[in-house]
Amino acid sequence: MLVLEVAFRMVNADEKLDENEIKFIRYLRSKLNVHDRIIQDRFGFIDYLFDNDYSKDIVKKNLHDDLIYNFEIPNFNDLQINLRD
Repeated sequence: MLVLEVAFRMVNADEKLDENEIKFIRYLRSKLNVHDRIIQDRFGFIDYLFDNDYSKDIVKKNLHDDLIYNFEIPNFNDLQINLRD
């Protein structure tokens, strides 16, 4: 619950609610083993948190596994450095 409280404070610090911030809060909520009623009693009703669809925004780890295998490091042998300045 403390993690969620800190996250709410961070998200509300600039008084703007970004879509990525909502996804972050939803991700945190999905990891908590706490009933919605307990969170609502502590923080009040937060519409984007209690729509019961917060799991749709979670990115699965395996979606990015292929990034590591497809990543190519550029060849630096052709790099020229000009030291005359």
